[in-house]
Amino acid sequence: MKTKILALALAAGLFFNSCSSDDDSTPVTPPATGEITGPITANKTYAYGNYTLKGIVKINSGVTVTFDAGSTITIDKATGDNALVVLNGGKLIINGTADKPVVFTEKSKVPGSWGGIIMYGDAPAKVAGGGTSSTSEDGNNISYGGSNATHNGGSLNYVRVEYAGSKLADGNKENNAFTFYSVGSGTTLDHLVAYKGADDGFEFFGGTVSMTNAISYGNTDDSFDWQDGWQGQANTNWYAYQTGKGNYGMEIEASANDNAFGPKVSNITLKEKLETFLKVQTTKLMLSNSKEKVTENTATSLLMVTETSQFQIVQLLTKVQ
Repeated sequence: MKTKILALALAAGLFFNSCSSDDDSTPVTPPATGEITGPITANKTYAYGNYTLKGIVKINSGVTVTFDAGSTITIDKATGDNALVVLNGGKLIINGTADKPVVFTEKSKVPGSWGGIIMYGDAPAKVAGGGTSSTSEDGNNISYGGSNATHNGGSLNYVRVEYAGSKLADGNKENNAFTFYSVGSGTTLDHLVAYKGADDGFEFFGGTVSMTNAISYGNTDDSFDWQDGWQGQANTNWYAYQTGKGNYGMEIEASANDNAFGPKVSNITLKEKLETFLKVQTTKLMLSNSKEKVTENTATSLLMVTETSQFQIVQLLTKVQ
């Protein structure tokens, strides 16, 4: 297990550090610039560059949008509601690499400043009451659910989403960094980072898609969340680090159904910042037994529980703060 965590840490290190050799004489292509608005109704490739995204940008059915490695897409919450939405039938291809990730960030660097990446499909779902479809809670009010288990919404490789978590329009809840509604197993989700959002890092509403090598860092609700009968079978190497008092490392909801199926996730690491852990645990101890004082030895034992190797990946994230 430690070996696998270390491997993920090394991958994260490559993810967050973009570098080039001083001796490389290859001509450097200047980064492209431009504004991304929607809806996007025709295939489009965004070459390596620095872009701004404005509005709720929807990728229509039948349309493929591609981002080249190393690109940075900046959102400004002052412009209103913003999100990148892949409608069912559309595809988002993000070709990040270990040393050239694709980063979606927000100008103010305040959690909860935009709606993140939202993807829709028509893979199976089992919603509250046993139904097979429902309406999204993200403010888009789009139906999800279906029978296409192999739905393909594209491929997201080496992608970081920062400062997401806002509500859109009259949405019932805050959005996540990455939200997947009935996304199918034909979709690739690999080496993704959800960074300092105001809701969940990753949330799955039904679907059959799997996610590998994922980091949820500093998100203020759940690090990983799923409901409505999500059943991805090839999930592995998930790492969560909560920097403040969040909700849960993982929230698992059956939507009031007694399902005979479920997802499979291997190699999960859930950590909490030491100071936060001690504060929360001390409060719990004091509430559970008001007659028993929390001693220095108690605090030391709590420290020992959480300190082991908890900074392996966290240290590698410092360059994005």
